[in-house]
Amino acid sequence: MRKFVLIIGSMFLLQSLIVNKTFSQDVTLSVSGIILDTNIGAPVPNHDVHIEVTGGGATQVFELQTDFGGFFFKDSIIANVPGSVIAQVYDCNEVLHELEEPFSPANTNLFFDFQICADTTTECLANYIWGLVPGFDYSIQFIDLSMGNIEDWLWDFGDGNTSSEQNPVHFYNAPGLYNVCLTTSSADSSCFDTYCEYIQVDSIQGDCENWFIYDSPDYLTFNFEGFSIPEAEVWLWDFGDGGSDSGPIVSHTYEPGGPDFYNVTLITIHSTPSGGDSCVAVSSQTIFMGNDCQAYFEAEQNTQDPFTWNFTDLSTGSPNLWFWDFGDGSFSNDQNPQHTYNEPGIFMVCLDMISDTLGAICSDNYCDTIVINYSLQAAFNASLDTVSGQKNRYVFEDISIGNPDSWLWDFGDGTTSSEQNPVHIFDQSGSYQTCLTVSRTIGGQLYQDQFCLNHNTPNYFNFGGTVFLGNNPMNNLNGDTTIVDVALAYLYRKYDNSIVPADTT
Repeated sequence: MRKFVLIIGSMFLLQSLIVNKTFSQDVTLSVSGIILDTNIGAPVPNHDVHIEVTGGGATQVFELQTDFGGFFFKDSIIANVPGSVIAQVYDCNEVLHELEEPFSPANTNLFFDFQICADTTTECLANYIWGLVPGFDYSIQFIDLSMGNIEDWLWDFGDGNTSSEQNPVHFYNAPGLYNVCLTTSSADSSCFDTYCEYIQVDSIQGDCENWFIYDSPDYLTFNFEGFSIPEAEVWLWDFGDGGSDSGPIVSHTYEPGGPDFYNVTLITIHSTPSGGDSCVAVSSQTIFMGNDCQAYFEAEQNTQDPFTWNFTDLSTGSPNLWFWDFGDGSFSNDQNPQHTYNEPGIFMVCLDMISDTLGAICSDNYCDTIVINYSLQAAFNASLDTVSGQKNRYVFEDISIGNPDSWLWDFGDGTTSSEQNPVHIFDQSGSYQTCLTVSRTIGGQLYQDQFCLNHNTPNYFNFGGTVFLGNNPMNNLNGDTTIVDVALAYLYRKYDNSIVPADTT
């Protein structure tokens, strides 16, 4: 599992919250939560959250806003115990939703879960991040992070210019504060959303930034890899336990039995080619020891319907919140959802899980790609009815692959059927070619396939005879026509290793 922080524009990092312990009456609180839309199960971005922290007779008020993932947080809140935190949000009907939780020295991580109706009535959620392009004055790289079945993008850069690219680079003529809006929509405009953000544009000659990712096989030894824009000449690491290192790729092992978490800091220094001013970038992350909060899932395709998939959550860390993005604009908050896609393709499925059951809040994200290669293959079995006594009676069984939704049978004698498993009687014995055409419409596209089978109907014969007793017919032993004898004749048919009595009436 690889975790990363991208220090670019206003991208929000959801990270585990830090508990600062104190032995006085004051405690340091971390308040966080998530808001989900009850209509579509999607996160609610840019939603106002009102927080009141009351302790020791004093009340502190914080006005927060959810990020694109529907999360909000505020840490480093100093409060006196005992006390409580109230979180308030309004839904789409202006109805107030309020949650309250007490805090104490043993409970300083407070998490609030809201599920409300939101103003967002579609499954399209617009969002973006932005960053300065090194080496160019007033140039900004915009990266689309919108969710949903998006096919059209419209950027308004706030200076009178627009773009329909998904990830444009825009050059401003002058520094300043610009309101940049991204409007996304589906091909039929049935789903759309707009996201706006003020960005500060300045000359960036000499500006720089860094970030790093890490992974760990055992949550004691960590492997770090740093990144810098522009490329740095000096890399300095502080692992938070007194250890340090240099270079873009480093590894560090923490002593067992130590603190639950450490703050890791990366400092990079970039010097201009002319030897003039240097710029220093700093980024930090909190890493947790022995953290088994890891998101993971398995996806299984339905054998009968290739468009239906079953997803099984295999995350560790006792998660109690799940958010699935199926990559087609659909979402779910179920732990083990089933989802049916509308068309073939390659889809990136992501699971965000949150656990607040281990004494601290941890979260993780896992994504995997599923491929739906749909094919429709017509096939059938034809069986002669040898039991009913009706001549040339055939039973046809559809065994097509791909879940067709319509069938057209041509029996080769001028008759047809639209049943899935028809029964047909040929009027005359002979040779026939029976063809089955199956169809299915998916995402506006029609799939068809045909399978034909040649078969010969059997020859039928009249069967009869006389029953003898000795050398004389059973019904007239002495030639006396007044005497009528009755005999019963039984006819059997052989099927494989069995014999079945036939109707002789």
